[in-house]
Amino acid sequence: MMDNNGREVIHEKAHDLERDLVELDKRIQLESTAEAYVRRGVYYSDKGDFDRALVDFDEAVEIDPKYALAHANRGVVYSRLDELDDAIAAFGKAIALDPKLAAAYRHRGIAYRDCGDLDRAVADFSKALKLDPKDAVAYYNRGLGYEERGDFDQALADFDKVIDLDPKNAPAFNDRGNIYYLRDDFDRALADFDRAVDLDARYATAYFNRALVYHDSDDLERALADYGKAIELSPGSADAYAGRGAVHDLMGEHGLAVVDYTRALELNPNYAITYYYRGLNYESDGDLDRALADFNKAVELAPQIASARIARGALYGRMGKLELALIDLNKAVELDSSDASAYRNRGMAHYEKGDLDRARADFKRAIDLDPSVGEGLEDLNLE
Repeated sequence: MMDNNGREVIHEKAHDLERDLVELDKRIQLESTAEAYVRRGVYYSDKGDFDRALVDFDEAVEIDPKYALAHANRGVVYSRLDELDDAIAAFGKAIALDPKLAAAYRHRGIAYRDCGDLDRAVADFSKALKLDPKDAVAYYNRGLGYEERGDFDQALADFDKVIDLDPKNAPAFNDRGNIYYLRDDFDRALADFDRAVDLDARYATAYFNRALVYHDSDDLERALADYGKAIELSPGSADAYAGRGAVHDLMGEHGLAVVDYTRALELNPNYAITYYYRGLNYESDGDLDRALADFNKAVELAPQIASARIARGALYGRMGKLELALIDLNKAVELDSSDASAYRNRGMAHYEKGDLDRARADFKRAIDLDPSVGEGLEDLNLE
């Protein structure tokens, strides 16, 4: 049993493992050896019965404290239970007993990566590969470590190697595609996401990632279809609902956008940017109270997002609350001095207050940054 990251139980000859629990029980009654307990522990682990698996691995360690595979398999179960400190300790013990156990390095690397310790993770994957240069799972996980560390060239090289060793590895195509996407190489990204879904038609993440490419390429119908497929396969994905909502937004389907944004927020109530986008829809529909509530929530969750401050400041200005508008717009300029709309909206607040000098200065700065925001300003009496 293995997940995409390669958290499989560790044993010497998987094809020799008995899969019938009765036979495994009989073997323990006859032998009561550490190896017998490990084999039954592997059976339980494969079945997802981690409590019984741990009992058997613990018994194996009790019988033979120097049996590296018992420690390593115990580490795998701890990893699956998200008890990462215990997992790292167990893999460390296995490595100390058998420094050539490549899978123990790989598994410890996965645990380190799950803890966010990317340098140790990459080091362990490299050790695993030195011992077993054809370990596609170690290349894949090291690629993920490099990707998360921002070392995209090295990540690409590792994903290329995975695909060379295992041409049907859908996650490798997906993750390589993700790097191409981050580099704005949309053609290569699409090719990899296409291959990922060809290999695994139920790969929700690949559909979502392909939707991002279509979305950014303004191919909105295809983006909508892929977000929908991602939702069908993974209905708990707040990101997919938020993405589909954004496409509805771009298509002018504001009611459908609000429905998807609302579902995304039900799934992830801390999704600050989605409150912002839903607020914009409420405002465009004239529902200013709901818009303000959403902008308030966006600012509360992510006070560093200038766009939420600008939107709330502009709304305050529209509501005649000019002092509150200026507080938000001053903060927005502080957060992002390159955003023309912050200066334009602040200029409007100054104008409404009768402070024409400040209004003119802000309008000039806004137009310098983006001439298009000057539209309509010529109708104002700034003298």
